[in-house]
Amino acid sequence: MKAGAICLRWHESQMQVLLVRSSHKRLWVFPKGSQEPEEPEWMAAQRELEEETGWTGFVDSRPLGSYRQHEGESISAYLVKSARWKSDPEPGRDPAWVDIVRARGWFQDQHDPETALSMVQILWGAIDRWQTEER
Repeated sequence: MKAGAICLRWHESQMQVLLVRSSHKRLWVFPKGSQEPEEPEWMAAQRELEEETGWTGFVDSRPLGSYRQHEGESISAYLVKSARWKSDPEPGRDPAWVDIVRARGWFQDQHDPETALSMVQILWGAIDRWQTEER
């Protein structure tokens, strides 16, 4: 199973999401990767976030749901808050904090329609949980 990190922050009055370049096609995606044996999914999401981006944060252990990425793979998504930089990212991943409107556009421009919709829906779910819990 694969787990992905939907890492959000407020910056200069904008909600931003942390994205990376995929290792194969160089598309913008959420940080994600495979679970290690006996590793909980949410911990895999945290580990992959740190490895791919150099950032870490508080990972909500409750899954947001799952989204589809290229070639139909299903990824369980976890919300990450209180992000802080920890170390250098994986080479070639080019992590970037992107405002959510731009992220949606990148998904729609770079991915097939079904994948883009799936990624946008999980992003909106993460934002909704963030806002609900911040009240």
